[in-house]
Amino acid sequence: MKLIVNKPQRFAKQRAHTATHMLHYFLDAVLWWTKQAGSLVDNDYLRFDFAAKEPLTFEQIQHIETLVNEWIINDQPVTITEMSLEEAKKTWAKAFFEDKYWDVVRVVQIPHHSETTYVGNSTEFCGWTHVSSTWIIGAFKITNQEAVA
Repeated sequence: MKLIVNKPQRFAKQRAHTATHMLHYFLDAVLWWTKQAGSLVDNDYLRFDFAAKEPLTFEQIQHIETLVNEWIINDQPVTITEMSLEEAKKTWAKAFFEDKYWDVVRVVQIPHHSETTYVGNSTEFCGWTHVSSTWIIGAFKITNQEAVA
């Protein structure tokens, strides 16, 4: 069996997937009661599914876009570390605790440093592929919001 990786497609999905982590970080900051319900990552496109009491306002959408784009421009490194599940839990990494995890997990961290906005790290359990630095993502734009029953 021979595996062929479509490099442009993989790179596009890396960019979109890393952006989901950044969106998730600020969505939690703006609507702290939200819960991720899934996501779709495609070529330079992402869909982020979440449960919330109400839709985002136009102002909230603009605020999140600004924060994510500032983070991208600040060129932060994306760090992936393998560690024991117990060690990973001590990092306060976001995880879907209804999911089952192996004894060794991957933790993805993206530091956020800014003098004008939130400061912290996006820290999540994640086994997917990512870019090495936020600037690689390029521009971030929320194009649609819809409710699903």
